[in-house]
Amino acid sequence: MNESPPERSGWSRLLIPVLLILIALVVIQSARVIGVASQLEEDARALQALTGHDASSLDALFVSDDLGAWMAQTEQDFRDVRAVLGPFVDALPLLSWLPRYGGDLANAPALVEFGEQVTAGAQKTLSVAHAINAAVEAGRAANAPLGATLLQVSQTQAPTIRAAQQNLAAAMQARARVDIGKLSPARRELLNRLDRWLPLWQTTLDALALAPTLLGADKPRAYLLVAQNSDELRATGGFVSSVALVRVDRGKITLEEFQDSFAVDDLTKRHPTAPEPLLKYMYAWQWMFRDANWSPDFPTTARQLQELYQFDRGIATDGVIALNQNLIPRVLQATGPVVLDTYNERIDANNAMSKIHEYWVSPWGQGQPADWWVRRKDFIGKLLQALTQRLLTGQFDRTQLARGLLDAMTTKDLLIYVNDGDPANKTGLTFSGAIYRDAGDALMVVDSNVGFNKVDSHITRQLEYAVAIDPTRQVRATVTMTYTNRSPDDGAFCVHVPRYLAGYVDLQNGCYWNYVRVLTPGGSTPVRVKGLPAPVIDVPEQGRTVFAGYFVLPRGKTQTIRFEYDLPPTVLDESRYMLHLEKQPGVPAIPATVRVTAPEGWAITYAYPNATRLDGNRAEFAMALDRDRVIELGFEPPSVAGPIGAFAVAVSAVGLGIIALWLGRRRAKGRSR
Repeated sequence: MNESPPERSGWSRLLIPVLLILIALVVIQSARVIGVASQLEEDARALQALTGHDASSLDALFVSDDLGAWMAQTEQDFRDVRAVLGPFVDALPLLSWLPRYGGDLANAPALVEFGEQVTAGAQKTLSVAHAINAAVEAGRAANAPLGATLLQVSQTQAPTIRAAQQNLAAAMQARARVDIGKLSPARRELLNRLDRWLPLWQTTLDALALAPTLLGADKPRAYLLVAQNSDELRATGGFVSSVALVRVDRGKITLEEFQDSFAVDDLTKRHPTAPEPLLKYMYAWQWMFRDANWSPDFPTTARQLQELYQFDRGIATDGVIALNQNLIPRVLQATGPVVLDTYNERIDANNAMSKIHEYWVSPWGQGQPADWWVRRKDFIGKLLQALTQRLLTGQFDRTQLARGLLDAMTTKDLLIYVNDGDPANKTGLTFSGAIYRDAGDALMVVDSNVGFNKVDSHITRQLEYAVAIDPTRQVRATVTMTYTNRSPDDGAFCVHVPRYLAGYVDLQNGCYWNYVRVLTPGGSTPVRVKGLPAPVIDVPEQGRTVFAGYFVLPRGKTQTIRFEYDLPPTVLDESRYMLHLEKQPGVPAIPATVRVTAPEGWAITYAYPNATRLDGNRAEFAMALDRDRVIELGFEPPSVAGPIGAFAVAVSAVGLGIIALWLGRRRAKGRSR
């Protein structure tokens, strides 16, 4: 007798329509999510096209309507994402197991918050930039002083600037929650590109917020303008050649005459003792203003410059602006040629450096008078005064100037430090030049010419950095620097004495006396050094361990030095290695190669930037060290969890099969009864 199928219960009849409705809602919602996600993908591609690949393209954005349109559209797209996902956005990390995009979904809550705050803050920043641009244009038409114009617009835009700072602070908090190692390559690339802009953006907003104070709204201010000569390299860009005072009072900016750095010294006073290498290799018994930039950390150097200037001249200052000669052609690109009537010379970006050298030898262009040494820097002082006058009166191309200044800060040819009012004068606002002091690995090679000449213009450098991780997670680093002196080899002996030769070119050709420092993470321990006669562990810099040594490189010769040391365990976390590779100010771009080797069996899960070579547990990066660089690698160590997990799954499957078979037999017996 055939049994009729049992009737469906009321729950069964209700459940099927509900499931169908839920499936339809999921499909519809998924389609909406896919739609807004696709739009955000388009926004990301548009941003990449707008920003290009380097800092020099940023200036065009602030005068582009496309950027404003992109910001408005992207901000709306992020609102759409928030509206579509609603409360489900916090559940997306549960989908991290999905292939390819699981990591993006796991990071979605932080990424959405980051995107919302960045676009909101960027809109406000762009609004401030447009207001400044309009005010500068109006001020130029009315022949108003630039400083007064900037003071007024910074005060009126203060609420918008504060709001942008709040957006950026929230964005940085969201960014800290992103696990970049889990992102897909496209999202990782975009986020890393934005990461390169965030510090500069934050510093710019801080400067805009502080602008009324900097421009003397509350009281007169004074800043040191320091010219460094990178042909005679020092830690922050070059030998301190000249200095001027910039005075600011309620937006009115005046530049006092440049003077030779030697003229700062008050020799009737006993100065502090110079750092030991200066004493040993340059016979500097006292620490003078011209040698104050010994520390590679620019905030430290800036405070030392201010301290010695006040000690000698009795003038307290509120900050330091340091530049080297590489900035001058950039500024001339923006101002156009200037005519120096005193010299009957037309100076442009192409001939500026040759003219500076020419008048260094012959201050008036008529041989070398008896007082030439006292007047050798008059020409560069007049040139800088002419350029400053152009800038203060608004006679410049804003796009070219923005490009030049931004690029100069990125390459550290322009360094700015401003006191923040701390009575102890220990902290301040730094635009560039502060050495890295946070987590991870870090490397900075610092050369200092202690040979009384200008030979650095003829020195080429090459850097190799190798990191090897052993199975116990110990990390050994090897820094290899190769120096070549391109000065013609005339067979002369290297004589280490202070002297001035007949021409500037004679000072550029000669032996190279170099005191080299390698700044490593704090807690690094030396293993061996090659190529240096007497290596030392120097004074720490901002918590960084410093290995150092001195060598002489004759004309036409090449020398390789190598530092090998063990890094502290803190440079490597559970699954990531990050390196901050820092450029020394004043040094041209250096060819650099970085090699990271993990233990056998480890896999590299991601590399940023894209590795030149990636082979199992080895990664190699080749780059031009023309600015600070960041390298990041993700690792996946081998684990016994893999085979054990597979065995557990197999056992579980067999067990479930047995249970299912047993339940099936029990059910069959029940029916037979």
